[in-house]
Amino acid sequence: YEFMGFLSSQFSELSQFFLDNFQLELEKKPVSVKGTNWGELEMEESFVSFETDKKEEMFSIGMGEIRNCLSVEKQGELVLELYDDGDASKYDENLVEIRFSVPTKDGDYSRIRGMHKHIMKQADVIAEAGEAIATFNEAPFIAPRGKYTVELFHKFMRLRGKSYDFKILYRDINMMFLLDDPDGRHVYFVIYLGTPVRQGQKQHFHLVMHYDRNAAVDAMKPFKVNLSKEEIAKKYPKQGLKTEMTGKLFQVVAKLFRGITGKKLIGAGDFSSFDGNKAVKSSMKVNEGNLFFLQKSIFFLHKPATYIRHDEIAQVSVQRAENKAFHGTRFFDLMVNLKNGKSHTFSNIDKKEEDAIVKYFKTKSIRVEGEVERVQTAAGILGAAFGDEDEEEEDEDFEAEDIDESADEADFEEFVSAPVNKDDASKDNTESDDKKRKREDDTSEAEGAPKKKKAKKDAEKSDGEKKTKKTKKTEKKTKKSSEKSDKQSSSTKKKSEGDKAATPKKDEPAAPKAE
Repeated sequence: YEFMGFLSSQFSELSQFFLDNFQLELEKKPVSVKGTNWGELEMEESFVSFETDKKEEMFSIGMGEIRNCLSVEKQGELVLELYDDGDASKYDENLVEIRFSVPTKDGDYSRIRGMHKHIMKQADVIAEAGEAIATFNEAPFIAPRGKYTVELFHKFMRLRGKSYDFKILYRDINMMFLLDDPDGRHVYFVIYLGTPVRQGQKQHFHLVMHYDRNAAVDAMKPFKVNLSKEEIAKKYPKQGLKTEMTGKLFQVVAKLFRGITGKKLIGAGDFSSFDGNKAVKSSMKVNEGNLFFLQKSIFFLHKPATYIRHDEIAQVSVQRAENKAFHGTRFFDLMVNLKNGKSHTFSNIDKKEEDAIVKYFKTKSIRVEGEVERVQTAAGILGAAFGDEDEEEEDEDFEAEDIDESADEADFEEFVSAPVNKDDASKDNTESDDKKRKREDDTSEAEGAPKKKKAKKDAEKSDGEKKTKKTKKTEKKTKKSSEKSDKQSSSTKKKSEGDKAATPKKDEPAAPKAE
């Protein structure tokens, strides 16, 4: 324990108190405040102190505050990981790691190893004595990558690697997953942590093991659990543990982890991809992986491992699917928008998986965007393919009553969703009215007899109205032409009579000229 805040004038009083009650002499220890960053690391039973050459203390750390100790021999470093302050807010800054550079000579790491051994022995890193309940040698980890020896104790587990050692308390484990890799040859076993482990500058919230599906524990050499039948019956009565276990290796590992840690083990849900798998191939940024659709969450493995609960999702959006028919792409993107404003994009998903994914989110009552946009985009593409109709001037026969505003919108939607025929599109502006009417009649026949009769009746009515209008127009033009012709005939007649009157007859004398 450490008590602070005493005044210098109280030193003599405290010294006398310890001398009278505990027969201990209170010593003064100088403290360095110069900001020196080199010195000696002194090891005691209950604390570690960093002192200058003049034995002035710069700082000290209690053994109970050390969460883990790592020996990075290749870099000549001794790393101390400290416990997080549980009462701190997200805006507070906490000291979580200290690195000491320990000089070595000619590859002699004995000094680093000695310090590491002493701290591991005295600190809270190994708070539980005794042998491990179960040990797995060279477990295949892909996050953090490497081969680690896994040791399971009653209250914590340890990972031992070539450069890093990790101690993980079972209370820091949120849940575990056992998921089939779509390649059919491997199985993912994932441990989801509430407090991450650190490997250099990286933090790992997910410990991902990648086991060979066909690897098995031989019945002649069963996996031995370091527990007696009595201990299993007393401490783990309903966990299915045995003193000797056989079967597929990933099954044995999953049973032991679930039994000893007491944490929930989650498997794949009811989702089935186009090929019958529990996940689909996708990419997150530049990293390829598998996207799993679980009962209450989605999970991307493995780099970076991303776990998203359904209650965190605001909506999902399907992108790039609308251009498939015209640009030839076989893939689309899935954007997952979260309620906190963040989003994750899973790209390069095969187009054939779209129906299963959309159905999955709809059954989970999660809003899916992208379907309406695809219909609208298709309408725009069709318009571009057929070409916009040229705006023509109103002829004499145009009347507002010719527009049928009661046209069925379902027919338009059916037209938009129909496949595009480019040959028909190029001839659209040159087709005659008879061909268009025939094509409409053919479409009406496919939709049903009642609709066909109605379309035929409307066509006949329209033809009758057009003929009546043309007849009236013709009669009007004929009448105008007749009247004009009559006027021209009358004018010609009058002119002829005038000329005749002005011409003298042969027998009549000429009129006298005026002088």
